[in-house]
Amino acid sequence: MFCSNFGKEIEDNTRFCRFCGQKLTETDGAGVIARQGIPEAAMIPETASAHEEAPAGGMGTGSDVNDNMPVEDYSSGLSEGNRPGADGNDRPEPSESIRHDPNRENSIVPFAENRPEQSRNKGPVPPADNRPEPARDNSQASVSDTVVAKKKNNTGLVIAIVAVAVLLIAVGVLIFVMSDSSAKKYEEQLKLAERYLDELDYDKAIAAYRAAIDIDPKAEDAYLGLADAYAEKGELQAAVDILKEGLEQTGSVAIEERLAELERQLAEQKAQEQAKLVTPTPTPTPVPAGIGAANWRGGDWTNRDDILPYKNEEGYIVFGAYEQDGDESNGPEPIEWEVLEENGNGTFLVSRYVLDCQLYNTKLRDVTWESCTLRSWLNDEFLNKAFTAGEQARIRLTELANPDNTVHGTPGGNNSRDRIFLLSAEEVISHYSFNSWREDDQYGYSQELIIPPTAYAEQQGVTNLIIDEEEYDSDLSRLNYSRDCIGRGGANWWLRSPGYSSDSACAVFRIGEMGWDYDIYVSKDYVGLRPALYIER
Repeated sequence: MFCSNFGKEIEDNTRFCRFCGQKLTETDGAGVIARQGIPEAAMIPETASAHEEAPAGGMGTGSDVNDNMPVEDYSSGLSEGNRPGADGNDRPEPSESIRHDPNRENSIVPFAENRPEQSRNKGPVPPADNRPEPARDNSQASVSDTVVAKKKNNTGLVIAIVAVAVLLIAVGVLIFVMSDSSAKKYEEQLKLAERYLDELDYDKAIAAYRAAIDIDPKAEDAYLGLADAYAEKGELQAAVDILKEGLEQTGSVAIEERLAELERQLAEQKAQEQAKLVTPTPTPTPVPAGIGAANWRGGDWTNRDDILPYKNEEGYIVFGAYEQDGDESNGPEPIEWEVLEENGNGTFLVSRYVLDCQLYNTKLRDVTWESCTLRSWLNDEFLNKAFTAGEQARIRLTELANPDNTVHGTPGGNNSRDRIFLLSAEEVISHYSFNSWREDDQYGYSQELIIPPTAYAEQQGVTNLIIDEEEYDSDLSRLNYSRDCIGRGGANWWLRSPGYSSDSACAVFRIGEMGWDYDIYVSKDYVGLRPALYIER
């Protein structure tokens, strides 16, 4: 028989190997005995004899190449009584010769002649297919598995990062495309709203501006345009409300400034509705001898061209006629003119009252005095309605300078040649005295500039607010106004000078406020006018 564990021949019918102590269970055709209870990985013929006694010198513990287990572990499954050598008789003899492996400390390796394959005279060599397989280096396999796992994890991480990057790029492209599309739709709605506004179709303009706000609630232009549409429609409260909403959404300075202006206009409108309006009646103009009242008020102009402009008892020039008392059935009333100066062009006149209510320009757009619709109206409709052919012949065609806005530089446009025109800001400053004036900011207050409208002008839409004692005590007294202004009505009236921007024009406000910052959008319909002209002396 042959012990495959120890590699030596043993006696037939032996139950235990006398060399290794292992219980023998099976015999194959070659007489090789398979051991029982030993892991297959430990069945290596080259292994040192685990049960050989240590040589003299004190090596008490042997070790083999299979997990370095002590020799006692090989027979741990045997009872004390059954283990060979328990009675001292069957203890295996030590190997004839051993040597020390310099590459493994404390290891005992049998000489080659003691290995089974070289012990030809002691029995057959076990077949190759029955030899135990070499022990697997589990630690090396574990490291290899770990490396493979890490590579797999790294590959998965790279794939995840690439996927996230691709997703972010796709989202960015989508956001850009959507933003660009929204911006185009927003601009389209703005252009559509402006077109409707130019056509005075306020309802469609309002709808278009609201659509623009829905597209981009953070852009200021749509709020400003919508407020203008409401204001021009006469709905100031709605205009104020939308600007408040826009200010909350955008924080825009332009919206804040426009809101302040509309709130002031709304306050004036409410005060007008609540106050008892007292419209001053224009002082009757004395009629020259030979011309009866019927000729003035009845529409009989037979001898009117024969009347030269003259100065009445109050010092105003009487010249021309225009509806003023609001009763067109009795004909127009004579126009009274305030004399500003006399120079080489003749006598410079401006109407005593605000005579009518007209837009500076019928559409809200950039204009100058030269291009505005009010200039055309004055030199055509008003000229022909207020003056006869003989009177028109007395009105000089005047070369007018149109300077830029002194503070903001807004272009004033080209010079113009007009018979009827509006005063410029420079002409107001040079011909009126101011109770309070701030040179640094170029604005001030003048009691002389509180100009009431006629009844007809109010009918046409001019706002007229009466100055009461409360307003005088709280505001006007500190401006050095006299108490004579109490009870007087005042209206806003246009100047021909450009305002803060080219879509606005300067104006004198109802309590005599005037300056380069006091402007109104050109399409507003509550502002009055005081025509001015030169007549021959």
